Amino acid sequence: MTMTPKEQWIKFYQHEYTSGKTLPDLTGFHMVSHDMTGLCDRVKNTLDYGKDWFGVEWVKDSSMGVVIPDPRVNFILEDVSDWQEVVKFPDLDSFDFEAAAKNSGLDQVDRSQKLIYFSLTMGPFERLHALMGFEQSLMALLSDPEECDAFFTAFMDWRCKLLDKIKKYYNPDVIMYHDDIGTQNDLFFSPETWRTLMKPHLKRATDKLHELDIFMEYHSCGKIERVVPDLVEIGVDAWQGQDINDIMSLKDITNGKLEFHTILDFQKILTSCDCGLIDISDARAFVRSSIESNMKGGHYMPWMQPFGDEISEIMTQEFVKVSMEYAGLPGGQRNIGESEGEEALLNVVNTMASSALPQSERDQDRIK
Repeated sequence: MTMTPKEQWIKFYQHEYTSGKTLPDLTGFHMVSHDMTGLCDRVKNTLDYGKDWFGVEWVKDSSMGVVIPDPRVNFILEDVSDWQEVVKFPDLDSFDFEAAAKNSGLDQVDRSQKLIYFSLTMGPFERLHALMGFEQSLMALLSDPEECDAFFTAFMDWRCKLLDKIKKYYNPDVIMYHDDIGTQNDLFFSPETWRTLMKPHLKRATDKLHELDIFMEYHSCGKIERVVPDLVEIGVDAWQGQDINDIMSLKDITNGKLEFHTILDFQKILTSCDCGLIDISDARAFVRSSIESNMKGGHYMPWMQPFGDEISEIMTQEFVKVSMEYAGLPGGQRNIGESEGEEALLNVVNTMASSALPQSERDQDRIK
């Protein structure tokens, strides 16, 4: 049986990796990270300062090496009830999508072998708190839910037009759709608030992507277990979340109807190493154990978020090694002779890292 690496990923998103014995071949995965898309929904992590499409000012956070809305300036939207007068939705027809897509390098990718995985940041809630601040946006959800919902509706009208442009000029197979809603311990707000004000708009995005023949992979960091079953209800194909959630229990609950593209709990290992509680061999063992435990029953693919330090490099190397060992077909068979090798896999991981690391880190080619 012959199946290309891309076809393996398609089967993953079609919920056909059920054996728990194999994982999709990473060499079939091509990520177009935020910094590569050319879109202006937020400022590139490679910059120290800039403005996005909506006029929000962003600045480099030196502690993380990523950009954040600049806390030193006044937010654009002080009162959510003023959004119709204050918020200016970007004119998508004036943006050169053709040039941006060309600069992304996609014309050099063999689409017969590679699944195109497109990172789209700044979902409705992320856009709201970029415009008016995090605390103010949380309060607005409670004090002015009708205005928040009206803003989210208008934002999604604009967003669906953006998805049409992305389909036309980039034609991705998967969109990793960002809208973070969780902390390390729980949701930012009650499940009822999310279900009332955000779930309908996530469903609209999901329906739009399916209309465009694009898989929906919803991204949210944090412990969001209480609403993961809702993702199945609205048709989300996969969730990119974190291993701080009980992945195995959630797989039982979702019953093969949601794929788990799960970020390893690198924070746990990095802090344990910093405190001298574990060593390098423990970090490697943790990566292997996490992957092998969570892949039981299928519907799982690990994800690594390297940050450039020594321990995360080592964890990334082990992530690549284990992923290579288990690359194969959905039924559990190995795709002998078709892997492009370790160098190609490391290139994939470096691409993953490009969504998190500043340019100066990436240029050092830290993963050896």
